[in-house]
Amino acid sequence: MTYIVSEQRWRQVAWLLLALWGAVLWLAGPASQSLRIRSICRPLSCSSYQLGAPAASTLSGHGISLTAYAVFTVLVLGFLSVVWYGLAGLIILREPDNRGAVMAAFFLVAFPLLEVATWIPSAPSGLKSLLPATGVAVLLLFCLLFPDGTFAPGWARWLVPLALAGGLSAYLPLLPRGVVLAIALASVVAAQVARFRTISSSAQRQQTKWALYGVIAAAVAFATLAAGFLVVPAAQTGPGGLYRSFANSTGLALAASPIPISTGIAILRYHLWDIDRVVSLTLGYALLTAMLAGLYIAGVILLEQLVQVFTPSGSDAPIALSTLTVVALFGPLRRRIQTGIDRYFYRAKYDAARTLAAFGDRLRREVDLDAVSRDLTGVVEEALRPERVTLWVRTEAKS
Repeated sequence: MTYIVSEQRWRQVAWLLLALWGAVLWLAGPASQSLRIRSICRPLSCSSYQLGAPAASTLSGHGISLTAYAVFTVLVLGFLSVVWYGLAGLIILREPDNRGAVMAAFFLVAFPLLEVATWIPSAPSGLKSLLPATGVAVLLLFCLLFPDGTFAPGWARWLVPLALAGGLSAYLPLLPRGVVLAIALASVVAAQVARFRTISSSAQRQQTKWALYGVIAAAVAFATLAAGFLVVPAAQTGPGGLYRSFANSTGLALAASPIPISTGIAILRYHLWDIDRVVSLTLGYALLTAMLAGLYIAGVILLEQLVQVFTPSGSDAPIALSTLTVVALFGPLRRRIQTGIDRYFYRAKYDAARTLAAFGDRLRREVDLDAVSRDLTGVVEEALRPERVTLWVRTEAKS
């Protein structure tokens, strides 16, 4: 017992030292650059988070000063670092004897350091290269060990050198960095898929789904940020541009935030929420948003063309009519989309829900006990598909 307690304490102390080091780096990053954020840069000397004169003028036109912009940036980054580190601290306190949870806590502390390097321009080049490399290596190792902290299947342990090579690929000049990283990532994903399909228990599969949900959400957010550079005017995406500064500072941090949240849920609260239902709702609302946005834009364009035929001076009627149409379609369209998703992606649960609903309707009309018993066993077999069904009916003892 003494050994277990001392091992737990060692893990907590090691995590605390790493967390303190990361916190110091964060304080030395955005906070130390607040003066630079509040100053206007020249196009050729702008850092990734500084604003040029046109961007500063745009903010000023909306009543936002450079000081307010700097305070917003520092506060958002500070809040998100608290999310990463706070969830890691909660995990290490609640699950110190769980190897998978401990690995998750170390991952949540080390991975944010990947972005810290951009905020320390005066740091040695070795440190600025080492921080992103450490973040990628920790990510790959975490994926190998999640969710229980063991290498499974057994051959996954031989991927550790490859995972380290993927993280430290910048220090391997003889090999293409992108190729090494892609091979390492593909190998880690293959190991996790093999674990999920052949080894993981139902609880571990639920944890894996939660973690994967966060990674996919973060990937979609990163892709959206990247797509913005193709859509937003070049004046906003170039050096000193407003969108460029947002994407490279708070934008990246916000895009990565689903990872710590989903990891925390996967470790601490995965049994309270059904991830399949969360994914179903996410797909439903994503499709609903895309369809309503498309209908709104198409409606405005078509109605404006129609209105110009009768009133060349223009009118606000197209916007009002399109808005009312979208509001009217929201409820029916949401129900239809959600029903379609449940039918095609979650067929078993959809059929079970329909079976139970039909049984409820029959139960309200049926009075014969034998018929109700037959219906009940049939519904249980169809919805749950157990190996055997036995129904026990309690009867009142005759006096």
